[in-house]
Amino acid sequence: MKVVVELAAERITIAEPEDFHSLSVTAVGDGDARDLLQRVLTGEGAGELRDGHVWLSVGWLARRLGFPADPGFDAMIDYARSRGWFSDSPEQVRAHVEWETGHAVVRTLPNRGRTVSSQEYRHVLGHFVTGVTVVTAMSGGQPIGFTCQSMSALSLDPPLILICPGKGSTTWPRIAAAGTFAVNLLSAEQGSICSAFARSGSDKFDGVAWNPGDLTGAPVLDDVLGWLECEIQDIHEGGDHWIVTARVLDLEAHQRNPLTFFRGRLNEAHAYTG
Repeated sequence: MKVVVELAAERITIAEPEDFHSLSVTAVGDGDARDLLQRVLTGEGAGELRDGHVWLSVGWLARRLGFPADPGFDAMIDYARSRGWFSDSPEQVRAHVEWETGHAVVRTLPNRGRTVSSQEYRHVLGHFVTGVTVVTAMSGGQPIGFTCQSMSALSLDPPLILICPGKGSTTWPRIAAAGTFAVNLLSAEQGSICSAFARSGSDKFDGVAWNPGDLTGAPVLDDVLGWLECEIQDIHEGGDHWIVTARVLDLEAHQRNPLTFFRGRLNEAHAYTG
């Protein structure tokens, strides 16, 4: 869900009102006009800008959405409360702020380039060598996880990473609800684990040795190249995937060869050199 604040017009609208997986505020105007954003928010009774985030009034949000008792809305608020992104007095929920220059969120651009087919996209991007990870968490006392190639470093200070699970994943919503997870960097000998965790509907942990992470309890697989324990910070939409930023709580690396993915095939990279 996205709350759009058009600063010049002093108007607030809500985009994607039925998407309860994320909550953000997009401020549209010229530059970082924080004072103007604060004035529009307070003038509408929508909330306030505080500590670099917008704290939206839960009552205002519910009235604008017109969902008096939508379970998705209630679940979103409950999740924010569990993560500490909620204020009781007054009742407000925290939202990430994105600044956008211009006068409208949706702009019609000239038709540039050509239509890119999914086959071409996969073929070209397949030439970019990536590592392979398995993202794991605990849900209802049971280990869960999925194979994830879309993982990268994001920030050194604070230490953040980025993962991009597909919207069709049945495992990701349960990991998102857990709030914390582990990223297991697979070693060259773990191609079978990559394949097992890429499948749905099977016991992915059958025969897989692991130990709970010290900070999150998320499964850290044996014999991996490295691992990171993480806490979810923000979730945004990115086409047919989610863009997830997470803070690194702990991490460790081992002297093993990495498992890589290139042109649709798993490969063992060059030997570890130190």
